[in-house]
Amino acid sequence: MIYKTPDLYLSAYLKAKDYVVSIKRDKGRCFFEFVDVSDDVVNSFYNNAPIGVTAYKNALQDLKSMIYNKG
Repeated sequence: MIYKTPDLYLSAYLKAKDYVVSIKRDKGRCFFEFVDVSDDVVNSFYNNAPIGVTAYKNALQDLKSMIYNKG
């Protein structure tokens, strides 16, 4: 199952948790797509689950690069 979200910060959390991400564009908006993400993992983000700062920062930078480097 594909989980699709425009939320950069949730996407950085999922990427830091080692989920594989791809980026899709639709009418000028970017969406991040992940495979096999459970509702529990998404809910853990919204419930302030701990994550390593360095992993989260690196994931955020990677996603920003994906947004700005893909034409």
